[in-house]
This record gives sequence, structure tokens and C-alpha cells, in this order.
Amino acid sequence: MLGEGPAALILVRYRKMLHDQPSGETSRAVTWERVGLFPVGGSSGIMQSLSEALDAFIGDYLRVNEESC
Repeated sequence: MLGEGPAALILVRYRKMLHDQPSGETSRAVTWERVGLFPVGGSSGIMQSLSEALDAFIGDYLRVNEESC
């Protein structure tokens, strides 16, 4: 739970390029997203929170794509 003080809203998205063969259209779609509100204590707190969000993405990515990695 957040108390008083500065906080950062961090959004990490993975947007995958998708191609529809019948129409020939190519576009991007969000296939993974994590949003968090993190308490921060200066720039090092923001970097720590961002690092945690990216670690969550990498962990999920590797778990889902284990055979490919």
C-alpha cells in the first residue's frame, strides 16, 4: 500500500507485429502489459521500480517462450 510521498506510474507493454495474410495488412497488437504504481524516493527509486517492472516482463516472456529461448 502506498503512503504519502512521490510515486511513479509505470506501464510496460510488449507490442507484437502481426500480419494478416488474407488482407495483407500488418499492424501491432499489445500481447503483454503490466501497470504499477510504485513509491519512489528520488531517481534511484524510479530506476528500481522500472527494473522490477522489466524483470516481471522478462520473467513472463521467458516462461511463455521457454521452448524458443
